[in-house]
Amino acid sequence: MAQYTQEQKARLMALSGDVLMATLLIDRNDNIGTMREFRDGIKYITNTKNKYPHNALIQDMIVGADKSIQEVQVYTVGERQKAVWAYQNRIDETISILANDEEAKEFKRVLVELAQAVAGAAGFGIFGTGEKISVAEATFINALKQRLGV
Repeated sequence: MAQYTQEQKARLMALSGDVLMATLLIDRNDNIGTMREFRDGIKYITNTKNKYPHNALIQDMIVGADKSIQEVQVYTVGERQKAVWAYQNRIDETISILANDEEAKEFKRVLVELAQAVAGAAGFGIFGTGEKISVAEATFINALKQRLGV
């Protein structure tokens, strides 16, 4: 494992929450769809920790987000966009400190899979039915893949 400073570790631990929140906020679902996406993101992180017990970066991922689901559900369109930009900027800044070892490569794949799990959890139909991954979500996921080199 690469050696990270305490500040770098803290930023890397929060990266999962940033990816979860950015993906969640890209599009506006109804409240049920938003809750499904949030729930699936949390479940994905928890299950992934069990799948990669020897990867410290994955084990240190934060299982959660910095905003409650209730806060997210009342965001206006402008607030959502502003938050997405802030999360994307934090993601970009944080991934620049990741090493290029096997542990970091696994972590990068997991972050992309997290975004896919959140985006694929609910569509735009009533109660989250319908097309699961929107164009905006797909664009975000593809950009994330590029930035992470996955």
